Amino acid sequence: MGAPSNAEVARALERALPALAYACQRRAQALDELYGIISGLLQRSGVSADFSVGFVLNRWLLSQGVVDALKKAGAVLSYGDYRRMADWYERWRGALAESSALALLIRAALRLDLAEAASKVKLGWLPSSRLASLRRLRELILGWHRAAAEACERVKWDDLPASPPPPLEGFIIKLRCSRYVGELELCIADPPEVPEYPAKRKMMAVQYFASRAGELPSLVDYAISAARGGAASPPALLRGAVFVDRPRYAEEEPVSAAFTLCRQVLASLVALYDDVFIEPIGPRLDRLPYGFLLRALGRQLRSELPAKLEGRDELPLKDSDAEWTVRYALMLLM
Repeated sequence: MGAPSNAEVARALERALPALAYACQRRAQALDELYGIISGLLQRSGVSADFSVGFVLNRWLLSQGVVDALKKAGAVLSYGDYRRMADWYERWRGALAESSALALLIRAALRLDLAEAASKVKLGWLPSSRLASLRRLRELILGWHRAAAEACERVKWDDLPASPPPPLEGFIIKLRCSRYVGELELCIADPPEVPEYPAKRKMMAVQYFASRAGELPSLVDYAISAARGGAASPPALLRGAVFVDRPRYAEEEPVSAAFTLCRQVLASLVALYDDVFIEPIGPRLDRLPYGFLLRALGRQLRSELPAKLEGRDELPLKDSDAEWTVRYALMLLM
């Protein structure tokens, strides 16, 4: 079977987007309410937390900073806070589990394992090796597209819950040029209005990257043409990207810029998808299922806190169970 056309790939991948939108929207509905509870605790304690960092993949470090600030301010977890969180957990844990299960199916249908493999190609230094790298990347992307198109055709999408995908105009991809060999940095796709907390921002980025996946072969074709001395017009995906550490990078080094953008879109799609739905990433959280955070929070709300709050109106956040309850809630939002 030959490589599918861009139109065929787009049609196949688009069938998954409403289910992905549903998973993201259900999770966002749940986390919006949790964010409101945590925001109330922060405001009452006089603690200002900056959630605009967005796509940082170290939930542990970010939540640690917020918890430390709350403890320093003498914050307390009131009985009212506990009841609101417990009620939230009972109402939304099923929806959160549903969104994770649906996300696992979508991940398999989109063949993100092959997208991850394509993101690991490195650009050679010599002209001949650069062209070889670009051709290899294009081959892997087309193989991924072919496999994803076939997998998506086997899924009965009409039997799955779906929501209209959000408008995806006005997004800006921000990334670094990453000129040196090392760990691949991720990029983020910022919507015109940045969401309130990191997990929601990641979900918007995931939907944007998934919707633009069909454009990646054209991006690599542009890089190949530029490597051969061609003067093709940059594709829209590259024109809409901002290299934050070198604004003119796409003009000065079009081959490297297009290659870097392609790899980072692939890597970001996979990493952000897994981080928000499946396995949170970061020190002390490596390879832990997303459901661990939800179960751990449930244990605190169902077992540990009721016993400690019996006959009391509040617990200082210096209490380990109060601290871990807030920490788990924060990490769900990261």
